[in-house]
Amino acid sequence: MSASIAFTLKGPVKLEPGQLLSLTVVTTPPADYEVNFRLIGESLDASLSLARGVADAKGAVNFALRAPTQATTFAVRASIKDGPSADLLILVSEQGFSTLHVIPHYEGGRAVDSWVAHAAPGVTCASLADTLPDDPEGALGVVGTPEKPLFLTDAPVGPYFAVVVRAGRFAWGCSDLTDLTPGTIREVEVHVINKPLDTTVNTLGLVLELTPEPSGWAKLLDEPRAAMTQTFTSLGSEPQTLLAAMLSNSPALKSFAENHGWLAALEARYALAPTSPAEWLAAWQAMTVEEPPQIRGNLHSLDDAHALFSLEAIGALGSGSTGAPTDYLMTLGVAPNDVLQLGGELFLLPSRYVGAVLEQAVLPGSSDGGAVPQHLATLVGCSELGFTVAPDCNADCVAALCATGLKNLWNEALDVSASANKAASLPLKASGKASFDDDAALTGFNGSWLGQVQCGVDTIKVSGDAKAIVAVPVPPK
Repeated sequence: MSASIAFTLKGPVKLEPGQLLSLTVVTTPPADYEVNFRLIGESLDASLSLARGVADAKGAVNFALRAPTQATTFAVRASIKDGPSADLLILVSEQGFSTLHVIPHYEGGRAVDSWVAHAAPGVTCASLADTLPDDPEGALGVVGTPEKPLFLTDAPVGPYFAVVVRAGRFAWGCSDLTDLTPGTIREVEVHVINKPLDTTVNTLGLVLELTPEPSGWAKLLDEPRAAMTQTFTSLGSEPQTLLAAMLSNSPALKSFAENHGWLAALEARYALAPTSPAEWLAAWQAMTVEEPPQIRGNLHSLDDAHALFSLEAIGALGSGSTGAPTDYLMTLGVAPNDVLQLGGELFLLPSRYVGAVLEQAVLPGSSDGGAVPQHLATLVGCSELGFTVAPDCNADCVAALCATGLKNLWNEALDVSASANKAASLPLKASGKASFDDDAALTGFNGSWLGQVQCGVDTIKVSGDAKAIVAVPVPPK
């Protein structure tokens, strides 16, 4: 709805107890809108002449307010049906009015850009406790800055007050006030405390920069690199190892292969190749995987002490490529001064990580995990082996056996860390200054982390920057 509504009288309006006040609201643009009226806040025995009216041709509705018989503050609210509303603040006192100089006392350490103060009549801080930091309706209010004093002018003398001060919705306080004197300035000190950070609202995108001790990262990966290469010579020579892999799922062909010189033909083929699979792997592994990766994922708090970390990537690699679990339970807490503390343990299969990085480095753009086996099949020349074909296995069948054998060997190489029970663990502790929104919901942190990578008997100290921001939701496909 594009309409608006406003009182013709500007507030706040001072009244004597029981005084009658004529009021008019005007809607824009003029139309026969239905307008509803009600009293907001501590209106006591005040009354309205209309609960509902229809705007005339000029968009106006006239009605009357009878002030209560006791001192208070409240508001008259006029609302277009299913549309906007407007409030008029009413101040009632027979004895006169006072000015409140509200002084926030805040040692919470959070950046405060502005203060909002209200004086709610006829209530206590205890009765308002469950509603804070919502502003009390119908109360006298003012907005200020830390450099500008907060003055609530024209507080009615007579009722007692709850004086509430807040910074956004992340810090607030309240003080009870009685015995106002007309025509004076009363100082009101309000002690303001922080709302505890809410860690459960937002999912955070967490980034851990990994900086190991010198030479540590390469040292950690030396053993799985060598073991992966040795997979292709595990039966003595590369041709012997490949032939066994080719025939592992075709036992009926073993006798035929022995009687028709398949091993000799494969050895001759290897001799013609510019480089063998094992040599190629060794050469490329020496040229890759030197840069420590960045760890990325999403962190979602489960309660006030635990969070679920969902690993997205280690470096440029998705979590599934590295043999690492996807989800990890971590501890999550907030220390004094809004310092976030995170603890947990991640896992990694080094051989899976080496293989995935090698595939991306050597054959970029591959995403199906089949690029390395395909390249190895090209090196060997699987389609040009020159075997004596069997009655039930022609040249295409032989080429397929070769490609499948190399793929199986590559998968075995990827799993050497798992086969040797040498998964790498990464216990870590991170901490950093938290950021938050106006409702004290955690929106991130910026700090550092410490840990160590443990693989077998090797332990490498690591550290780095730790950063988190609110994760951007991925739209459904």
